[in-house]
Amino acid sequence: MQKRLCISALVLLAFAAIPASATWNSCQQPPPSVCSGYGGWSRLLCETYCEVLNCDSRTPSCTAKLCGQVESLFKCATNKDLPCKTTTPNP
Repeated sequence: MQKRLCISALVLLAFAAIPASATWNSCQQPPPSVCSGYGGWSRLLCETYCEVLNCDSRTPSCTAKLCGQVESLFKCATNKDLPCKTTTPNP
């Protein structure tokens, strides 16, 4: 139960952190994602870490603790490292 509550809180935080400029026209395809190989919660956690919170950059938009929690949940769900951590970091 506590894990679900934590995931729900992270999801709400992720959607609250998306700037209005990050949306796209419904007729367009979404931009390619480093997380496109995952689905469901795994993809949501991946996109939260890599794209919304920018935890893989030198200047993430949240605390290291929150990034670590999202990373732990992703590893627990997939037993893999986040794809953005295995590629070149964002500036």
